[in-house]
Amino acid sequence: MKILYLQNSLSLNDRSSLWGRKLTARLEEVSEDFLLGFIISSDEYYSKITKEEFKRDVISYSVLKDFSPDIIYVEGGIFASNELWKITKDIAQELLRNGVVIIFGDTDINHIKQYNTK
Repeated sequence: MKILYLQNSLSLNDRSSLWGRKLTARLEEVSEDFLLGFIISSDEYYSKITKEEFKRDVISYSVLKDFSPDIIYVEGGIFASNELWKITKDIAQELLRNGVVIIFGDTDINHIKQYNTK
């Protein structure tokens, strides 16, 4: 089983970037392969990132496809910021259609209601 874990914030935020250290350690133990990041982006968005400290936390669409996770755990909910989703709706729908399980942890329901879609 391959697991992709999207942490709460960028690694440059030090220890506060990863809330679930025990969960992460356990998932790493039980997985065949484990990948840690902050967001999943299109290849185009990824290619425009110039700062290495940001780039290391972004998983490009190509890397995602090559990794081919079975489970994605999204720490801190779906939003990376007010404008940026950790996984875009289109990518999430594609992953779900292909049988990937996506778990959104620590989601603020009030924040989700602002983005309610039909």
